[in-house]
Amino acid sequence: QTSQAIITQDSSAITGQLTIDVYYLDAENGQEKEAYNADVYLYASYNDVVADSTNLTHDLSLFHLTTSSSSNEAYFGYINHGNYYVWASAEIHRIDYEQVSVVQVRPRQDEYFDIKMTKK
Repeated sequence: QTSQAIITQDSSAITGQLTIDVYYLDAENGQEKEAYNADVYLYASYNDVVADSTNLTHDLSLFHLTTSSSSNEAYFGYINHGNYYVWASAEIHRIDYEQVSVVQVRPRQDEYFDIKMTKK
């Protein structure tokens, strides 16, 4: 899959910035913690999420980012306004975590969204 470039400067009237912070609910102690090295996928439809989770190819996502080893943030830059589905997943301490959620991007807005993964 060829990924699209992240647009970091835009003056369009129909785009907004999207930043997603990824957390997980620790299965061992129930505490919410920042999720490093998590995969974050952005989709246009829920059916695409279901299809990708079934075939495990992730080729229907609009964007795919991985949080770093020192930050739980995924910055998608400027994207067209609308509703998007977010699928976050990670293996942390040999436990698989994931979460699917919906986010709305509004024109000329900086959207900050937290997603909290739970044990798969």
